[in-house]
Amino acid sequence: MVTRGCCFKKKFFISILITLIFAISFSAVLAQAELIDNGDGTITDTGFGIMWLKDANMSATTMTWDEANEWAENLEFAGYDDWRLPSSLNQDGSGPCYGENCTGSEMGHLYYDELLNPAGGPPTNTQPFENVQTEHVPPGYSRYWLGPDLFTSGAMMFQFEYGGQGSNNKSQQSYVWAVRNVVPMPTPPEGFRLK
Repeated sequence: MVTRGCCFKKKFFISILITLIFAISFSAVLAQAELIDNGDGTITDTGFGIMWLKDANMSATTMTWDEANEWAENLEFAGYDDWRLPSSLNQDGSGPCYGENCTGSEMGHLYYDELLNPAGGPPTNTQPFENVQTEHVPPGYSRYWLGPDLFTSGAMMFQFEYGGQGSNNKSQQSYVWAVRNVVPMPTPPEGFRLK
């Protein structure tokens, strides 16, 4: 009877150890795989289920909000034609958030959660992206337009210099960085969270 209890405890602890090793390994893989370079000029953000242009200034110019929307909607790149402006709304559709630490919006999530940049800036990480506008110089002042259309004359924007989200007049000049939804998104096993 002592041997049987000993073996049961040993098997039980071994099974717990194997489960823990699997859970830690799987969690590490998920955490490291949140930004995936697709090798075609796009980066997939598995945390939010969107695909970014790797070149954050592909348009090579600043634009008004209407021009930015038109540019994104007409963009055909890497075999996709369903590009749009990043959303200023939170993932649950609420918002938009104003100020720093707006991690619920798509660009806020990228700036804070994925690139781990500090509130108030300056950004310490822009990799694996290229040409991210981070300096407060005209004409765009490191601002990127956000969607959707929420106001008559104003629109939401994200200032990459310090990680702030706010609004601006639609006629102002800002940069445009297109995204698209990724379908289907991989679903982690039950009980696991991405970050």
